[in-house]
Amino acid sequence: FTFLEGVEPDPNSLRMGFVRLGKITAHMHRQVKNWSPPAGFSRPTWSPEQIFGNCNGFGRWQDAMGMDREALVCLGRMVDVIERRLSALGRHPRHFGLVHADLRLANILIESGRTKVIDFDDCGFSWYTYDLAIALSFIQDRPDVPELIAAWLEGYRSVAKLPSALEAEIPTVIMLRRVAE
Repeated sequence: FTFLEGVEPDPNSLRMGFVRLGKITAHMHRQVKNWSPPAGFSRPTWSPEQIFGNCNGFGRWQDAMGMDREALVCLGRMVDVIERRLSALGRHPRHFGLVHADLRLANILIESGRTKVIDFDDCGFSWYTYDLAIALSFIQDRPDVPELIAAWLEGYRSVAKLPSALEAEIPTVIMLRRVAE
């Protein structure tokens, strides 16, 4: 481990930060698609089974504070929809692979125009748009979220193609992440 110099992207210019984030995410995903994991390589999987079961050790969503019968029924229907949609999308290598899984602006450092990514401890397997869903964590109530998603897609597409089927399920993957929060 070493200390990296740099500052996180300007929180007052989130649009440009999300364009940069989309680009760096696409570079990382392109690298993953061309990489063969070494024997014994093991990372968590950020999928409905793991998140809805026990959230990879973080606890069941059903046990969250304030959960009552009405919430369990409503959220249970949402969980069913997420599971069904992501199951239909599948885990083809075009859609699913190793992701950073904590790629928020706070984990990006900028120094002299260079972008550095830190905090890989949550790195695991999921749909590639899980990195976008993570980037929206803690800011998902902002009115400009659709513009931030568009900015991330703009940056991503400037480096790599995002399959249309995966792009269509961005809201589903965002909801998957919301349950994990």
